[in-house]
Amino acid sequence: MSHCHDMVTEHQRHQAERKRLMEAIAAEVQALPDNPRIKRLPGNPHCFIARSKDVFASGNLTPEHHDFKRQYELVVDEISKAADPIEFLRHILTEGKVRLSRGATGCPHATLRLHPDVVNHLSRMGGFRWQSVAHWPAGTISSAGDISDDTHDTRSQAEAVCNLLKAEGFGGNRRVFPKATRVEAVLPVAKADEDFNEVGG
Repeated sequence: MSHCHDMVTEHQRHQAERKRLMEAIAAEVQALPDNPRIKRLPGNPHCFIARSKDVFASGNLTPEHHDFKRQYELVVDEISKAADPIEFLRHILTEGKVRLSRGATGCPHATLRLHPDVVNHLSRMGGFRWQSVAHWPAGTISSAGDISDDTHDTRSQAEAVCNLLKAEGFGGNRRVFPKATRVEAVLPVAKADEDFNEVGG
């Protein structure tokens, strides 16, 4: 009987820790900057005005793409349903989009593509950095499975390195080019350990 009670107590403790983590994430996300290129209407914060040139320049004409606050709300809602909130956040930052649960209100699309600025704000909030990863032809690198990677402060820096490798090749010699490149969000080791200790106890 005491063993069952201990299991219930441990479950309740983890549930309480998860609730605190989600409340902390939600509070930080809600405090992130709004889109400076839109003007919200007084008395109706869900309505806004955007300049057509900014909308067309983004390549995405959907209203929710430019509504940072709405994107934050949807991200928090999906994170709250994830088994591992931190890993889920890392995943959607890497993908630059989030698949919405059925019934997510206010967004007509099954997948929400995040605005690049939203990705940057969420990345800095979570303490994430970015890796540029390149897969090379066999024998290009003597070790590491012919995969090279480097860590950067922002996604744009990582993308710039990948673009440079595709243009200039290995060592800048324009002879050997990567078979594939990608960028991905990564947590610094110290930050990952800190989050693990906080949640795991």
